[in-house]
Amino acid sequence: MKRFILFGMAFIAVLFLQSCVGKEDPVQNPANQNPVSQNPNQGTPNAPEVSITTTNQTLSSAGGNATIAFSATGAWTATSNVDWITLAQTSGNPGSVTINVTIKENGEYDQRDGLILISSGNVSKSISVVQKQKDALLVTSNSIILDEKGGSPTIEVKSNIDYSCKVEDDAKSWITIVSTRALTTTNITLSISENAEPTDRQGNVLITSGDKTEVVTVYQKASTRASTTSLAGTSWYYTYFDGSSSSYSVTRIMSFRTDGTFICSAWEKGKSGSYDYGTYESDGAIFKLTSQGYVSPDGKKYTYDYPTYYTAEIIDNVLYVYYASGSSSGALRWRLFKL
Repeated sequence: MKRFILFGMAFIAVLFLQSCVGKEDPVQNPANQNPVSQNPNQGTPNAPEVSITTTNQTLSSAGGNATIAFSATGAWTATSNVDWITLAQTSGNPGSVTINVTIKENGEYDQRDGLILISSGNVSKSISVVQKQKDALLVTSNSIILDEKGGSPTIEVKSNIDYSCKVEDDAKSWITIVSTRALTTTNITLSISENAEPTDRQGNVLITSGDKTEVVTVYQKASTRASTTSLAGTSWYYTYFDGSSSSYSVTRIMSFRTDGTFICSAWEKGKSGSYDYGTYESDGAIFKLTSQGYVSPDGKKYTYDYPTYYTAEIIDNVLYVYYASGSSSGALRWRLFKL
């Protein structure tokens, strides 16, 4: 009996111990002995951010001032990759920012592009700046001289804008535009008919784009089959030298218009735009010329207080001009040849 009681007490003790073990909490995440707090306010800070407010900038060739706007959550810097963009501020503290930008004038005939770079920490964003080119409409020569037979000369045009080309009305009977093409460097081909008349002639070709116009004057010599007896519509030239130096010379062009007026301009390196003007009339084989004034290179017109008078005659297609008044009256003044 005693043995039975001892066995029962031992069995009850085993059950009690198992009950205590079963009430203990199981071990969670046994591989992670030091779990990190999930608090979002603890740990590594957020990376800086840059937000661009200004869209890309496009300016005219004249340049000027502009502004760019952005915001940054950290300290920032601003730089430009070209020297024609200047920034009024290049660094600052976090927040919303507006920077004044100065763009230099573009004197080139090509569009140019630049970047403004905004950086904060390891984050960078860019704003594109585009500046238009300087508009160009250029011809390599403003005059064409042909003999009586005419031909097919070309006008070389350098342009970065569209243009049109036309012949002035009074020259359409003998100057024709054969072909044109716009943009870059192109050639305009003309067709010049033969001049069977005993007088020289000239006409203008106009190359136009907006408010820009280039004028190319076409000179054509008179027919050599006929002797020139009239000044109307003719042009003559002579060259004189300054002292004994042949390195300094001036070529003067006398052009007689059909309305009874003439101009006398000079072709001299570095100087242009000035010319004398006057009137002429025929007295049989002799012509009477009156020099009345001059026009300066800036376009101002001046009238002589005492006009100068000349006489002229054509001998074998050479024009001789003499003083008709003044201290050198009667002396040979000029000997001119036809253009």
